[in-house]
Amino acid sequence: MTSSEEAWGWLQYADDTLRSAQDCLRIGHYGPAVSLAYFAAFYAAKGVIAFSRGRDPRTQKGVLIRFRDLAVQESDFPEQTANLISQLAEERNRTDYDFTYRDKWIAENLLGPDRESQYLEYKSTLRWDIKQQQKSKLIETAATKTIAGFANSWYGGTFLIGVADDGSVHGLEDDYNTFSKRSQFGDHDLWGQHLRNLILNRLGSYALSLTTWVFHKINGNDLARINVNPSAHPIYDTKGKTETFWHRTPVSTLAITDEKQRAQIIATRWQQHI
Repeated sequence: MTSSEEAWGWLQYADDTLRSAQDCLRIGHYGPAVSLAYFAAFYAAKGVIAFSRGRDPRTQKGVLIRFRDLAVQESDFPEQTANLISQLAEERNRTDYDFTYRDKWIAENLLGPDRESQYLEYKSTLRWDIKQQQKSKLIETAATKTIAGFANSWYGGTFLIGVADDGSVHGLEDDYNTFSKRSQFGDHDLWGQHLRNLILNRLGSYALSLTTWVFHKINGNDLARINVNPSAHPIYDTKGKTETFWHRTPVSTLAITDEKQRAQIIATRWQQHI
């Protein structure tokens, strides 16, 4: 392989990775978006080094040092570009390890009126009916349909539980109070176990593998941020003998009950022949 071929290979990696970062940012997956953006820049730096026909460093730090040296020497690659990669590395560390920073980002970028979209959904609780003041299977169905709808969509999505429709933080205390073993186990563990079992029983183990969640504390109240990745095949919500295919739209999640319409949506989404 020539140095030019190697360089173009790294630049193609950079372009593909940057597209993935943009997809993550679109649906509110900020941490993965930053990590992918960092690696896109890192691959681009590898491409520049290959073009220069210089020695290929064997560590990430070595690549950054070599790229910085090239940036200083070559007018086409100003030092600001090298500094940008270092800034991405610092941002990556903050999003991975600084919980206060992550909470602040959630509050500033995902909460507020008119923020819900095709990629972002709010629910006040996972299982507690605020109006009826009791546990409710209907509230749980609202959660499973959102997760299934995101999984069945092209990009997945971000599901915030503990947030009211107006974007204000409701918290998870109502859900926490429904657990009989609250005094024995941590709130996050009990809530997470209930969500896990709900997804496993209603959507299946594959849907569970597409779903991750973390807790944030905003103004003293907990909320859960659930990240749902797009599925490689249709996900159905099973309740008793009934299977429901949920389809995510820009304004809601719909149950597609007409067989012909469902087949058309599935064929389009997964590029299958009807």
